[in-house]
Amino acid sequence: MYLNNIKDTLFTEPLLGNEIVKTMSVKKIFHLMTGRNAWHSTWVRQFHKKSMATESGDLENDAEKKREAGTTFQIDEIPSLCLEFNSGCLLITEINTLYPLKEFNPKKLLMCMNQYNSNESSHKSIFDGENMLAILQRINQNEFWDSPRKESSLFQLFANNLRPSDFEGATQNYQTKISGTSGGKKNSLAWSIKIGKKSDEFLYKISML
Repeated sequence: MYLNNIKDTLFTEPLLGNEIVKTMSVKKIFHLMTGRNAWHSTWVRQFHKKSMATESGDLENDAEKKREAGTTFQIDEIPSLCLEFNSGCLLITEINTLYPLKEFNPKKLLMCMNQYNSNESSHKSIFDGENMLAILQRINQNEFWDSPRKESSLFQLFANNLRPSDFEGATQNYQTKISGTSGGKKNSLAWSIKIGKKSDEFLYKISML
């Protein structure tokens, strides 16, 4: 299943923003990148719509449809913060970094929240009792980041009608699939697998607050 940009989803379903978060965990999603041999061995990576999915098979099928001479594909397993709502799951992660949400500082957010609550223990977790719009607003405020967030790297996605159990769980090693030559249009793309270096360390820290 492809994952949609949450901004696009809220535009068509504005009431979704009022839903209260139920659970928070760390899950795995998949990201498809395309590269093209622009000059000898130089590869240009491009990001396109519908490049995120809950399963790698969907992205492999998409790559088959898009392949042409001089193009290669890469599918990365990416750890993601998974927030469950009545209508589905909100996935928050970063690309172009080995440590998604490393620069997001939940302690700064907790300190801010406690300033508005007389009882500092009123929140069982960092987003406890918050609706989706409030969570998105805080994730996108630079004051809660140790360094300004990179909008092109921060992904906020929504999976309609899915539960956390529908996603693959976090893993010790996140893999990368790289396509090779297909051997002609009648043959499927050949994929090689290597161990990636992405870490879910900081996502777990957030999920346990």
